[in-house]
Amino acid sequence: MKISALILTGGSGARVKGIDSPKQFYELLGEPVFIHSLKTYDQIESITDIYLVINQNYQQKYEDILGKYSFKKLRALVPGGSDRQISVENGLAAMEKTDIVVLQDGANPTTRAEFIEECLDAARRHGACTGCVACEDTVVKASRHTIESVLERAALACTCSPQVYKFDLLCRAMKEGKKGNLTDRPTVELVHRLNHKVALVYCKFATIKIATFEDFYAAEQILRKNKCRK
Repeated sequence: MKISALILTGGSGARVKGIDSPKQFYELLGEPVFIHSLKTYDQIESITDIYLVINQNYQQKYEDILGKYSFKKLRALVPGGSDRQISVENGLAAMEKTDIVVLQDGANPTTRAEFIEECLDAARRHGACTGCVACEDTVVKASRHTIESVLERAALACTCSPQVYKFDLLCRAMKEGKKGNLTDRPTVELVHRLNHKVALVYCKFATIKIATFEDFYAAEQILRKNKCRK
């Protein structure tokens, strides 16, 4: 079975204040954020190909960084689009025919290899799955500046990387989403709209998607802890 990983690093990182280039280039433990994900996926035996979606404005910077490494499974640098959905579409179009696609947010460098393997197993069985974390905080539905209702925490989860799909299923979901003008929608929503079951695989370790400057510190601490486990 052919399994391809699509690592998404095409953003501009505009929401992260205090840095002068996109967040994927910020160094954690001496290496750029996106390199940590590449290293993880390159070592997973069942992953056959890796495609890296990039911010084309920084292509030379990517190439200069990647020139310092020897990733045996990296097949291509794929230009990103104006939003995540277009970036995924570009990635799928660049792939050779594959059986399963793993989507990894390049802003989450803390995803562990064993968790990716868990998600792969779930996708083999169900056709679609996403990593997730349980909600620890009370979540409310807001109406302007007041609470409209308090949601049942036990029934909620937050998705995290990776999302894993059968290739044909994901292509169909993306096509239907485009026809329905559902732009910049999460892939889990597009697949769910096909009435296809999306399995949840709960993450049992600390993981974080970098969205603020403070998240860099948290991500580095998680990476340092992960290294101590090896």
